Amino acid sequence: MVYLVFCAAGLAGAFLQTAIGFGSAIVMMNIFPFFLDSNQSVIICQITCIVLSSSILIRCFRHIQWKVCLPTLIPSLIVTSVCSFVSASFDAGLMKTILGFLFIALSIYFSLIANRIHLKPTIPTGIAMGVVSGAANGFFSMGGPPAVLYFAPSLEDKIDYLATTQFFFLATNAVSLSVRLVSGQAQGSSLKYAAFSAAGALAGTALGYLLVSKLNTELVKRFIYAFIGINGLIIVLQQLI
Repeated sequence: MVYLVFCAAGLAGAFLQTAIGFGSAIVMMNIFPFFLDSNQSVIICQITCIVLSSSILIRCFRHIQWKVCLPTLIPSLIVTSVCSFVSASFDAGLMKTILGFLFIALSIYFSLIANRIHLKPTIPTGIAMGVVSGAANGFFSMGGPPAVLYFAPSLEDKIDYLATTQFFFLATNAVSLSVRLVSGQAQGSSLKYAAFSAAGALAGTALGYLLVSKLNTELVKRFIYAFIGINGLIIVLQQLI
């Protein structure tokens, strides 16, 4: 039963990411910590995201906009590496509590604030968002929202946006995962869940390509944001009670 939950989480996350360019890690990290500790959840999430981004990039790799990507990617890789290594020394309960509050903040942000913020796509902005994204990815495998704040106004073409964001996520997740594996943070007993979430992600990507044009993406996003906020509240209450 647990394996099916991981498979369903991977499928739902991949479906969302295929539709709006990010969000898979947010969905998965709302579910995985109910079964595993934060570090193992991040590792499984990153493995799944690497498979997911790779499957999307197969279709659109040539559309990566390097001039837009690199100013954000380089600082993000550096910060991701440091935070991925440091995260091993953090208390698991504290990390889970922070994760819960982060979900609540993301839910409020995307529901009420995101549409009002329009960052200018300058190199300093890209570097700043890369640093923030690297920290979020290194600790929680959720570097998507800060990166998207920069990429969305910089890339008007949908395919260019999708290709560039997926390469960014692929690179940052690969570096973070490598650091975690080399530093011995992975547990072999947990990695078996990654196969199921990755399989779900592949199915979710295929389903997303078939159905995304028929969906009301705004309605889907609202549902996801509400789900994120409620789950964050549940995680916080579990740690505090």
